[in-house]
Amino acid sequence: MSISEASARLRTITHDYGEQHATLTVQCERTEFILQASPWTLTFPKEDLNYHQLRKVTPTITGPAEYRATQESLRTALLMPFLPIIKTLATPFEPGRDLTIHEFAVCNRFILALQPDGEILVTEQKHGPLAHGLISPPMPTLTIPSTIPHFDARGVTLDSCDPIAAATWTWPDRASTPTAGGKTKTHFFLKAALDLRYPEFAHELATYITLHNLDNPIPRVPVLEGVVVTSSPYLSEFETPEIKAAAASAAGPFILGFLIIWIDGAVILADVSRRDRGLHMERWRESVCETIEGLHSRSILWGDVNSHNVVVDREMWVWVVDFGRGGEGLYGGTGGAVGNRKGDVLERELDRGERRKLEMKKELEGVDAMMEALLPLGPEESQGFGPFYLHEG
Repeated sequence: MSISEASARLRTITHDYGEQHATLTVQCERTEFILQASPWTLTFPKEDLNYHQLRKVTPTITGPAEYRATQESLRTALLMPFLPIIKTLATPFEPGRDLTIHEFAVCNRFILALQPDGEILVTEQKHGPLAHGLISPPMPTLTIPSTIPHFDARGVTLDSCDPIAAATWTWPDRASTPTAGGKTKTHFFLKAALDLRYPEFAHELATYITLHNLDNPIPRVPVLEGVVVTSSPYLSEFETPEIKAAAASAAGPFILGFLIIWIDGAVILADVSRRDRGLHMERWRESVCETIEGLHSRSILWGDVNSHNVVVDREMWVWVVDFGRGGEGLYGGTGGAVGNRKGDVLERELDRGERRKLEMKKELEGVDAMMEALLPLGPEESQGFGPFYLHEG
């Protein structure tokens, strides 16, 4: 694997471009790397680029191409010094075999720190969980209904874990579960162990459970088909005593992720061609707004109006996905019980209700703005464009 190939296979998990430090967490094949550097040790291909200037102007950029270029410049500057070591240390996927979620959740992990003299300090943490610390003990306020199947992580395979998919990093992961007669069923797999954060993961799973329990499901919202669990939190010897204590005292299965219905031919809206946008965008706008209004009628917020969170299927219908920033009950109840309260408690409840109405209004306005902005653009110009409304929680 060449250095350029190593760069192409890297998936960014988190980034933190601070005033005094820069940190990038990436995954290459089955290995996670936490890259740490001082801003003063970073170099840029163009002499007129400067770390602090880029960091300062990023929040003010509105154009999709300019925003993407700025983010890529920061990422590349932080990534370049580490690529030769990443190339050496990355553990490849096993060719010709799908990995189980259990295998995928346990990985090699390195912390690479760029020193002022240009040397790289390597700290190895073997077989830690992906995105260290994100696999949490069972969520105490979340009850999984008995009607939702539990799948053991050792029996669920990730079909996208092959060299080609690893290079393209298609979203989301395609997973298979065993069924009667030796056959398998295909799902999308959303995970706590890699992309999502706690409590965002808890918000999203709670929302899917709420949607699962509805008597009348909302069209074009994926259905929850099961949770993927393990009896072990995969704690490594490097974990903090607090995390170890919490894991030791927790009861029940550890949730690595959950499965939602497979959407045939799914493509995120950001990747749809300019031609298809011209043909279908108005219908898609109406459909997404109708779906969002259906969610709002159940007091559920979408949370992240983004072209990466709208999925177009093979039949050119649109689906709404990703509830990590939304969910239900974020502001507490606003129902009849508040009428029995007095003084500042009642006032706070009314404030929550009004704020929730404003959130819902902004989400619908965000959908209109997103569709209008994306209509004349192609896929290349749409990457990193948005969000058009983001609930901060």
